[in-house]
Order: sequence, then structure tokens, then C-alpha cells
Amino acid sequence: MKRKESSNFSPQQEKLKRQREELKRQREELKRQQGQLKRQQGQLKRQEGQLKSKQEELKRQQKELKRQQERLRREQEEKVEQNLIPSGHVPDPEIEGVEWYDKKNKLWTVYNPETKVYVPAQSEEGQRWVFEHYSKMFGSGKKQNDIKRGMVARQLLASGKNGNVPAKDLAKMIAGYLGEHVFQTKNAMALTGHTKSITSVCALGDGRLASCSFDSTVRIWDLNKGGKCVQTLTGHTDYVNSVCAMGDGRLASGSDDKTIRIWDLTKGGQCVQTLTGHTSWVVSVCAMGDGRLASGSDDKTIRIWDLSKGGECVQTLTGHTGFVYSVCAMGDGRLASGSADNTIRIWDLSKGVECVQTLTGHTNSISSVCAMDDGRLASGSYDSTIRIWDLTKGGECVQTLTGHISSESSVQSVCAMGDGRLASGSDDTTIRIWDLRKGGECVQALTGHKSNVLSVCALGDGRLASGSLARTVRIWW
Repeated sequence: MKRKESSNFSPQQEKLKRQREELKRQREELKRQQGQLKRQQGQLKRQEGQLKSKQEELKRQQKELKRQQERLRREQEEKVEQNLIPSGHVPDPEIEGVEWYDKKNKLWTVYNPETKVYVPAQSEEGQRWVFEHYSKMFGSGKKQNDIKRGMVARQLLASGKNGNVPAKDLAKMIAGYLGEHVFQTKNAMALTGHTKSITSVCALGDGRLASCSFDSTVRIWDLNKGGKCVQTLTGHTDYVNSVCAMGDGRLASGSDDKTIRIWDLTKGGQCVQTLTGHTSWVVSVCAMGDGRLASGSDDKTIRIWDLSKGGECVQTLTGHTGFVYSVCAMGDGRLASGSADNTIRIWDLSKGVECVQTLTGHTNSISSVCAMDDGRLASGSYDSTIRIWDLTKGGECVQTLTGHISSESSVQSVCAMGDGRLASGSDDTTIRIWDLRKGGECVQALTGHKSNVLSVCALGDGRLASGSLARTVRIWW
């Protein structure tokens, strides 16, 4: 007889069932907790992302605030300089020893440093000053110099009677007499017209000069016409920081509006290309000499543009960890760049975007770099020094030039003179000439600018141009 099976679970089976249900509940609770933890981790990640974004935004705002403070400081200094300009026909109070044509009274005037005013050149006071100044310029005791002084004085006095005689005639005479190319600190031509600081000057190679300014314009000056402004290029919507000649009648300019503009001076200064791609201010531009253009930016990158391809960006160089303040072509396919990260980088563009050398030694931002004729490189820095680097010796620093006044006087610009000399402009308001053939000796200090000298460039004919925070371009010879 078969045993009748019980329909009830045994106590052991009941217990096992409860244990299984409890285990299932625990697993579900664990899964719920894991999901909650995952959501919390996601939320934490989002919060970290938001915090990072806020930190980056704060950092950007701090940079912008610093830039605005710098702008405000410069604009305040400009206002101070502007308040120093006296009424009347005196065009620029920082000029001493320079002749100016007084359009109102239709006569030439000269600055008398004793009375600190401009006086008619044909007056007894003006004539005495002319002879006194040029006697110092040419020396005394030699009959030949006496003749030269007389020629200069007669030229100046004659121009007082006839306003059609341009100042360029006098400038050419003086430049021809100074065969040794020793600059005269009081012998300068001042070009006025910009309404804000001059940030960059460059030679165009045909007696003309380009300058750009915080007034958002580029101006073309014809030194063969007495320094007359012959073109004003407008189009940028913010500060213009740098200009460079392309060598074919075109000019490039970089601006805080994040663009680079190409101007055709043979077409009346028409803007023929606008290059976009940088994500922050364009601080420096330089021609590569083969139809390409290099630009350095606050976005920490360098871009190479091929103008023959419609201004296409063909290379983007990354590696600097700070703003790229200056770029310059080495003339052999290499490019040098100076940055706020205190380093100079050498790039071989024939090898793509490779950085082949990193030069260290400066203790503050690199404001300017320029190539020398002998394979060396010069750099100016906010640490108030200039360094000479020999790239044939692995980028060794072979000279450190000191002399600009005080540790707070940044070197803003350096340029090679082409004869073994180097010029530098500084926040100490001076321009210094260094003779590298004499161990980097400072052979001249040019004074006259009343505010920071932001840019210097050699004109190729023994003359030097400089741009100042005080809105004035000066020509030295």
C-alpha cells in the first residue's frame, strides 16, 4: 500500500524558503544601494565638473580682469600724458630739438629747452638754438662741421619762409652727415596721429613705416614725405597688437578681436583676407617669407597660415603652457616663439609641428624674440634682461644683457640692427643700443619718450623706429 504524500512542507523546507526569500530581499536591497551609490557618484562627478567649470570661469575672469586693469592703467597713463600737452601749436611735449611746422601761423618752429616752448625758427632765439644744437650734434672746431651746421640752419630757416620745404630734406641731410650711425637723442622725428598706445611698428622697406595701436587702427607713414600718415587701415574691432610686412605690398595685423587681417597696400589698404581660428587675443604675427604667416596667441598656441590657400591654417603648434607673446621666423624653415611660461621654443616646420629646442633661463615672461644674422637669437623679458642664444650650440645662452633701469622695467621689444648691434625698448621709457661685438656693451641709451617703449624696429637705412605708450612713433638717426 502506497504512503500518502503530505501536502505540507516540513519545518526544514519552510526555513529554507524563508532564507531564500531573505537572501533575495538582501540582494535587491544591495542592488538598490548600488544604484543609489552610482547615482551619487554621477552626481558627485557632475558637481566636480561644475566646480571645475566654475574654477576655469573664475580663472578666465581673473585673466580678463588683469587685462582690463592693464588697459585701464595704460589708458590712465595716456590721459596723464594728454593732460601734459599744452595749448597752442606745440604738437608733442616729449619732443625736444625737433622742428615742427605751425600750420596756424604758417611758420616752422623749434623747441627751446631753456624756455621749454616752441619758438619761430627764423627768430633770433630760434636761430641761436639751431646753431647751438647742431654744433653739439656735429662737433666743434672743424671748418667742415661749421659748413654743415650752416647748411642745416639755412635749410631750417628757409623752411620758415617757405612752408613747402618738407622736414624730410633736413632729415636726409642729418642722416647723411652721421655716417657712423650714432643716434642723437634729441635728433628725432615724431609721428603723431594715433589716439592710443602704439603697440607695434614695422618697416615696409620703401621709406614707409607701419604702426598699430590700442585705438584699433593700423597707420602707414611715409618718411619720404616728412613722416606723413598716408593710410589709416580700419576694420579691427579691438586692440591691434602686432603688424608685419609680407614683402609683397601686403601687411598682416593681429588683434584682441581674435582675428588676423591681411591688407593690400597697393589697393589703398584694402582688407583682402580675415583669418579666424584663434580662441583668444592674437598677440604677435610674423611673415615666414614664403607666403605663409605665423601668429602667436593668448590661447597658448601658434598657428601657421598659408595665404596662397585662401588663408588656410595649415599647422597648429602646441606645447607652451602660457600666452605666446612673440613669434619670429628664423629664415631656414624654423620658427622661434616666446611665452608667458618663461620659455622660448624653436619649431622646425619642415618636421610638422615638432618643437626641436626649448630654451630656459629667463625668470619671467618672454615679451619679444628676434633672429640675428649669424644663427643666434635675441630675447627680451619681463625680468628686465635680454639674452642672446646660440642655436648652433644647442641653444646655449652666450650673453645676458642688463642695464634697463630697475627690476620692474620689463624689456618689451628687441630688434637686430643688422650690423652686430641690437636695440631694445623698455618700460623704463628708454631705448638701449647694445654692441654684441663688444661683449654686449650698452653703447647708447636713447631718451625722450615719456612713457613705456612697447616696440622698436630697424628701418634698414641706419634709422630706428620706436612706438610708445604715449601714442607717439619716433624715428631716430
